[in-house]
Amino acid sequence: MLALGSPAAAPNGLATCQDPEPFPRLDAYHGAKSQNRFYVDVRWSGAEFVPVETIAMPRHHSSRLEWTNRDRWPSLAQGYGGVLRFRGRHLTSTIEKVPGQHRWWATYRVELEGVCIVRAASGSTPPEPTAAAPPATVQSIHVSVQSPQYAEPESVTVTFGRDGARAAYSGLHINRGYHRFKSTKKQLSPAQARALLDLVQHHQHALKACSAKGSSGIRYVLQITVTLAGGGTQRLSMSYAGGKRPSREVAAIMDALGSLFGKKLREVRRYD
Repeated sequence: MLALGSPAAAPNGLATCQDPEPFPRLDAYHGAKSQNRFYVDVRWSGAEFVPVETIAMPRHHSSRLEWTNRDRWPSLAQGYGGVLRFRGRHLTSTIEKVPGQHRWWATYRVELEGVCIVRAASGSTPPEPTAAAPPATVQSIHVSVQSPQYAEPESVTVTFGRDGARAAYSGLHINRGYHRFKSTKKQLSPAQARALLDLVQHHQHALKACSAKGSSGIRYVLQITVTLAGGGTQRLSMSYAGGKRPSREVAAIMDALGSLFGKKLREVRRYD
């Protein structure tokens, strides 16, 4: 039997989802077992299809779905302008601990068995596939920690481009009693870049622009720059000082960037 929305069932496009839905909705990652079938409503993020609604996951986890055979639906190669329903079968999952952190990356591999267009509101027409630019894509992520003890902050900046993601670190280097700031750069693997983007996406609901009200003490900064559909840029900036600590979500992103270079940015060290 052909799954609704399979390539053979709809060679020239995607069908509209029909009731009743044959599979249960995936509401939580934990408990997902091999060969389980489920559906997820997704939308195009500019890089991949992501769940419309947050899927519950264990604490300290960053989780993502990997659709192993999406290329069987060529019409999805350039994304889609509306909400789609992916039906699939869970194959395997991989959970990896983030080095130096109490956090894990989880990937759930799913065989895509059917795709359909989520029914639009009554009287409206479902959107057509589109190759238009995504609403916003992450251009760079920057974090820094400024201590009153030093003239320069310790920082990590990750930039995303067509040739992949690159990270740059600047921090205090001590050699035989001499203190100086030293910078280093590295190319990130696709898995590292994807994990950072997934982490930002997971916490985006809690990331709100804010500025430090005080200038004393240690200053923490997180800046996320995105490219808008029209070609312009927009920056979300969050800074904390005067004894105020970063939120849990901001701290998670700072820790992830610091771990790229084996650093714990929020643990400010004193060098006398």
